[in-house]
Amino acid sequence: MDNLQQWLSENWAWAMIAAVGAFVLWTLLRASARQGLPYSRRGHLVTRNELKFFRALKHAVKDRWHIMAMVRIADLLQVRSGTPKSISWFNRIACKHVDFVLCDPDSLEPRLAIELDDDSHRRPDRQRRDDFVDLAFSSAKLPLVRFSTVSDYDVDSIRSTVQRTVGL
Repeated sequence: MDNLQQWLSENWAWAMIAAVGAFVLWTLLRASARQGLPYSRRGHLVTRNELKFFRALKHAVKDRWHIMAMVRIADLLQVRSGTPKSISWFNRIACKHVDFVLCDPDSLEPRLAIELDDDSHRRPDRQRRDDFVDLAFSSAKLPLVRFSTVSDYDVDSIRSTVQRTVGL
């Protein structure tokens, strides 16, 4: 105990700096822990137009299909085993999604992918993306249908397209 008192009397300034530093570090770590990771919740999963289409699609298919929204293509398609440069092929689909997927309600097996095409799909870069996605789905033998965005969706037209493609 005497050694500690002697050391503190000789090095009180250093002891004070160490105590203040430890307090500042502790305060910063607590604030960081309270703040958490740098994520915030997004407002909506789909746009207003996609929500309008979703409601019409729901009426069109009733309980025959389960509707999934904003599905990543890499969760629907996989690169065939043994494909050269498979990681490169995977990366081409990893960050892309389709707007909706109709799944079997019992098994959740994907049966039909749906894309809504707004005016942005007229741009050359979007057309190249759409051509690639169409070819990828065709190669995987998973049907993909495209609907143009409109202000009011026709439930009967949607039902007819789905029925023609996969049955209702």
